[in-house]
Parts: sequence; C-alpha cells; structure tokens
Amino acid sequence: MFLHKGDYGEIHFGLGSEFQGQGFMREAITAVIVYLKNNSRLKRIETFYDAENVKSRKVLIETGFTEITLLKHWAIFPALGDNKRDCLGFMIEINKNI
Repeated sequence: MFLHKGDYGEIHFGLGSEFQGQGFMREAITAVIVYLKNNSRLKRIETFYDAENVKSRKVLIETGFTEITLLKHWAIFPALGDNKRDCLGFMIEINKNI
C-alpha cells in the first residue's frame, strides 16, 4: 500500500509466509522507488515495521532505507495480537533536490 502525504509518501507491505524469502518484496519495493523517482516530485518515502520483524528490516536496508526512529507502542498487527507493538521507522530520500 502507498499513501501520498504532501511532499512525501508512506509505503506499507506484507507477504504471506509461503512467499517470503524469494525476493518478491525487495523487487516490488525497488520498482516503487524507481517509479516514484522518475514520475513524482516526492522528496522521501517513509515506512515502519514491527521492531521484531527482522525480515522486514533486511528488505528495507537492501532497498536503501535508513532507520530514523523507534516508535514505542505504535501499531497493532492483528496476526501478532491485540496490543500496540513497538515499531521502527525508516525512510529513503528519492528526490532531495526538488
């Protein structure tokens, strides 16, 4: 999912366990970044993920995102329960000179 928010966008992603580890998410996020660099005036893309999800962290780092903040008790992930969980915020600059 991609949300346009003024001069930046927010991307969120998830993949069923049977499709994980095959490079699909890395390929999809890379394609979104390339598209937005070439077709938008957005300055950055932001996202967050559950702080315990090491696979999401790996995908974000591999696609050029940088960790920016710890978000305490930030989001509920229904598959992980009903309590708000700590998340890590990441971002990538895509058109910083615009």
